[in-house]
Amino acid sequence: MDGNSRSSSKRAKLLVMKMGPQIKKLSIKQQNERVEIENKILAIENHKMREELRTY
Repeated sequence: MDGNSRSSSKRAKLLVMKMGPQIKKLSIKQQNERVEIENKILAIENHKMREELRTY
């Protein structure tokens, strides 16, 4: 995993945190929902990077 992948993951987590600030501990269901959103964001970024590489 290169530096870009890690920063993308951090960016995704920051985006999710901005969507709903954590005031109290989240339930397992809420934690899972956040992880799903992070995964969707990362999938979109991954797709964009692949497109950029393909057109490079």
